[in-house]
Amino acid sequence: MSWPTVELKSIGKVQAGQSAPKKDYFSQTGVPFIRAGSLEGLLLGKRESELELIKRDDVKKLKMKIYPKGTIVFAKSGMSATLGRIYQLKGECCVVSHLATIVVSEKVSSDYLKYWFVENPPTRLINDPAYPSIRAGDIEGLKIPLPPLETQKQIAAVLEKADQLRKDCQQMEQELNSLAQSVFIDMFGDPVTNPKGWDKRPLLELVADNDDIKCGPFGTQLGKSEFTTEGVPLWGIKHVNSGFKKTTVEFVSHEKALALKAYSIVGGDIVMTRKGNVGNCYIYPDNLQSGIMHSDLLRIRPCSSTVSAPFLQKQFMYSKDVEGQLKLISQGAIMAGINVTKLKSLMLLSPPLEEQKKFETFLSEVEANKNTLAHKLRESNNIFNSLLQKAFKGELNL
Repeated sequence: MSWPTVELKSIGKVQAGQSAPKKDYFSQTGVPFIRAGSLEGLLLGKRESELELIKRDDVKKLKMKIYPKGTIVFAKSGMSATLGRIYQLKGECCVVSHLATIVVSEKVSSDYLKYWFVENPPTRLINDPAYPSIRAGDIEGLKIPLPPLETQKQIAAVLEKADQLRKDCQQMEQELNSLAQSVFIDMFGDPVTNPKGWDKRPLLELVADNDDIKCGPFGTQLGKSEFTTEGVPLWGIKHVNSGFKKTTVEFVSHEKALALKAYSIVGGDIVMTRKGNVGNCYIYPDNLQSGIMHSDLLRIRPCSSTVSAPFLQKQFMYSKDVEGQLKLISQGAIMAGINVTKLKSLMLLSPPLEEQKKFETFLSEVEANKNTLAHKLRESNNIFNSLLQKAFKGELNL
């Protein structure tokens, strides 16, 4: 099916937002103000009313533009422009100057154009990745296939249903994570007040050996010239922050890994970031090959006869008390890093092991459900992407 192609400027008005007002202008009520950094949360379901708000009188006083419901926005400058996040306003909003806005005419469905941008991200308009920027003229010159308005609406409705399947899976995963935290608090109480009176023990008593709590070696013991394309994986902050789901990883030779055996991580180890996002941690998966850690990580190898590794890891994640202690033992003028010696004396809840095991069993059920959801999410992503590709070629059976 062949549709006419038109330039975007003939069916929509392209503008940029305005500079953010001073903090004094933000209030508890008013018009939401969207920044480039707001897009991620909004796309994950955050409400516009939860953003910074500006009273309408102040909007008028500052001569700020209010964009209508249905306006399409995306980042046009800065690193946010490289992420390709496309958002459609749910209601009237003000928009920061780093965002491009498109208000469509009556000739086009805003929903249709939104999904066209999802299939054709504006990131391709960035000329210099070192200084990401998208010119308004280049946005206006984009060529858009334009079927009849009713067909546009039908296409958008099909894509919306497929898109909602993906969002439902993502929402359920968030709810499972919240459930795990709620059950932890229900079983063990708030670690700050410790209403159930559990014993507290230093971290060092929860491992078998002093060296079971250790940070990585790099900067002095390994140079980039020693990285290889295969061998033993080398793990850093980005891998921990993604739950070891990153596929891009460096390697060292088996010989070098043997020399660095003291810094190895194996299945069941708790691997924690000691710099940057301090205290973020995951349990190293049993199905991954043993690896070596960078200096920005540290390893905790729990003693299985003393503590449940999943219970310990969740205590690091869920306890405000532990979070506060980690901040106190972080040091560094430029980038704070956890002091490993002080970490060993970190005081933690130590309920009976059988209680910890009950929580571990519950967590395994949660993880099983999350794995099922992950499979469904992959399927729904594949369906959505397939429909996207067909939609703007006129290949959808409407």
